[in-house]
Amino acid sequence: MTAAIKPIFTRNGIRLLNLFLFSPTAEFHQAEAIKRSGLSRTTVARLLKEFRKEGLLRVTRKGDLTLYSIVSGHPVVRQLKIFLNVTNLYEVFQSLSGHDIEVYLYGSAARGDDEERSDIDLLIIAGPNNQEVLKVLEKARRKISREINAVIYSPADYARLPETDNLFYNNVEKDKIAIITW
Repeated sequence: MTAAIKPIFTRNGIRLLNLFLFSPTAEFHQAEAIKRSGLSRTTVARLLKEFRKEGLLRVTRKGDLTLYSIVSGHPVVRQLKIFLNVTNLYEVFQSLSGHDIEVYLYGSAARGDDEERSDIDLLIIAGPNNQEVLKVLEKARRKISREINAVIYSPADYARLPETDNLFYNNVEKDKIAIITW
């Protein structure tokens, strides 16, 4: 791993970047970043400096205030958002592995275009007993604090989807990312 991206993949680095990644139009001053991230002043100051140096954050000044915001066009930013979305969902849904259930992320969160208020679109392919899936979906909503729009199909219904709703099927297939598969 190069020195340039090493801080990104630390627990503290991800914690701080999460603040910026899903609020792409927001600007935060250092004190606010400390409060929202729960990290120490020294850690936040060091990470803000490193992320700015790597081009992930831009700095603007308003009076005496130094404000930081994410550089949405940075090639790493979109990939980080996707990585964090997939990782957060996998942590919740991994309990369903081996239960003849498939879970896919699609839509803006799969493309890295999502924002703080964007919902998470999930495709779930499961058999007729969905009670465990519904419990895990509720757990996922609480963990990621975002609305989850889940569509659930039986394997047979999903196999027929290209004939019954080709537009939806193509939109899902275009950018879906497997969270768990059987």
